[in-house]
Amino acid sequence: MSSNSIIRAVLRECHERLVDELQGDQVIKFLYSHGFISERAKKSIISEKNPVVKIKECLNILEDCKNEEALDSLINYLRNEGTQPHLWTLLEYSRVKHRRLRSNMLATCDSI
Repeated sequence: MSSNSIIRAVLRECHERLVDELQGDQVIKFLYSHGFISERAKKSIISEKNPVVKIKECLNILEDCKNEEALDSLINYLRNEGTQPHLWTLLEYSRVKHRRLRSNMLATCDSI
């Protein structure tokens, strides 16, 4: 399981909660402040009225990052914001679970 597949698994597992709790704006600010999207993309996403479309666009951007640093940064951002304690805990739990699965799969492959 690659880093990118861990990010995808975590985001899919947490997708419903992200849509419910974030409604896009916090993630958009995070993505912009960490250089994942341009000013133009930020304005475009913020102007979108449908919150589900907003969060989908954000999730697509995060999935395209192809490294776990983006996910780590998002978890830390949400933890430090203090506004969504259940969400960052959920993301952290999911990330640990999927990393453990990857480690177990690698250990199994090595033992064969």
